[in-house]
Amino acid sequence: MALILDAMLVLRLYRGNNPWFRWGQNFQELTDIFMRRLETSNDLESMAARPLAAGAYALGRAKKGSELLCQKMMARMMVILEKDDADPNETFHKQAFPDAPQDHLERFVFGIAMMGPSKRKEFLDTEWLREWMCNNYFKLSLQNIVRINRYLVQIRSFDKAYLEVFVEFFCENMDQLTKSDVQDLTHTYNHARLGEEAIGRHFFWALGRQFQRAHVKRVVAKQGRRRPLERLG
Repeated sequence: MALILDAMLVLRLYRGNNPWFRWGQNFQELTDIFMRRLETSNDLESMAARPLAAGAYALGRAKKGSELLCQKMMARMMVILEKDDADPNETFHKQAFPDAPQDHLERFVFGIAMMGPSKRKEFLDTEWLREWMCNNYFKLSLQNIVRINRYLVQIRSFDKAYLEVFVEFFCENMDQLTKSDVQDLTHTYNHARLGEEAIGRHFFWALGRQFQRAHVKRVVAKQGRRRPLERLG
């Protein structure tokens, strides 16, 4: 059901109604059924990373989900990431979704941030996630790390020392950041109130320079795709 809801979002079948089909109403009804199943059954305990991330994202887009459900889904993701040996009960999921669990971590945290009426979720304990990120950052892409850290700040469940640790990492990989990455990093550290006094001016200066470089590179690439001007008459 989680993957069906995710497919409806991708195909834009989650809003609006017409004389032939009630897209928006059906999506809301399916998210209600999905949420009740997670709350009243043991389905959550057997979910793999991909459907778990898809379910969190679907509930987030619908602005649904209780505090308890967010905590249970976060705990389930922790089990998936930290589990070394495959669980016999998850054999089917491992065969159906052979990709690594961390490939869906960004989408999962994004969904958690959107779930419920507010992004602020101080009740969530994400210390395990921050520790996992510090020990396994090499398993994630640079863009995933940038986005996950931003979502942690959005839900107001972060640690300033944790964000300071990643400053050196971002500086070492500054030339790989896109314009969107630079904007996300700026919002992340500004919202966490980690300014120049806390982490120094060099980081923000390097972000600004990289933004300009990425912008110039994009403009030059666009000009290279244009047809040369021809004089007529």
